[in-house]
Amino acid sequence: MARVIIRIELKGSPGGDVYQSLHGVMEAKGWLRTIIGTAGVTPLPSAMYQGNYNGTVNDLASSTHDHTVPTVWLGGSAVLVMEISNWAQNGWWYPEH
Repeated sequence: MARVIIRIELKGSPGGDVYQSLHGVMEAKGWLRTIIGTAGVTPLPSAMYQGNYNGTVNDLASSTHDHTVPTVWLGGSAVLVMEISNWAQNGWWYPEH
């Protein structure tokens, strides 16, 4: 099982309600919007999620792009999935959607 980070970019002009729907869908699938590290629990930027996955990163990116995102947004999207083995954080800041 691999630890992965998913970043979803919604094209066009999605409002905050669309992102809230996306967060709900992703959380229902078991994806987390926080990471735990030396600084404690840190929220990830909007539309970024982490968790464990048994398949390939390509399968997860395709599935998220083709099946998950269209349930909340039809304006197009880009999905990036990264498999991670280690990470560090320092000075975390991000804008809210």
